Amino acid sequence: MSDEIRLTIQVVVSLVIIFGVLWWMWRIPGEAVTASISATVLAFCSVWIGVAAIGVVGWLWWTAHPGPWAVVSVLIWAAALSTGLLALWTYRHTPRDRMPEEVLLQRVQARVGVALGLIAVVMWYVFMIVRLSMLAPGPGAEGPAARRISDPGPLAVHAAGARAPVTL
Repeated sequence: MSDEIRLTIQVVVSLVIIFGVLWWMWRIPGEAVTASISATVLAFCSVWIGVAAIGVVGWLWWTAHPGPWAVVSVLIWAAALSTGLLALWTYRHTPRDRMPEEVLLQRVQARVGVALGLIAVVMWYVFMIVRLSMLAPGPGAEGPAARRISDPGPLAVHAAGARAPVTL
């Protein structure tokens, strides 16, 4: 089995597991909640963690050594998704007409945090597909696809300490 097929299978299985867990979570019985301090904090944090996740994943494209940052970015976008989903999960049984305006705004914050986390996930997967060595063409390949792995980016630092020249 090729590496591309194995990676595709892993991504699809991961998505099925994630959606299965979320489907199951929303079916857990519970009572209506009209206010929760933990959901307030989670909704607020999910937006800012989502912004940080997009920033860290964006940094992956510019750094010469993305290895440690790739791990950090996974942790950050996972935190953005989980805090937003937990805030939404808190109010899952509360009817919309019984929610105060503050709770409705918290739900909007949580949805924005989840959306930012999903954008970071997509950016991370695009980065891994474009820059991951196992998806690079074999030796002797030519063209832009063959050069993309060896190109460290415009802000790479050379061994001598000088920045690489930026050409447009």
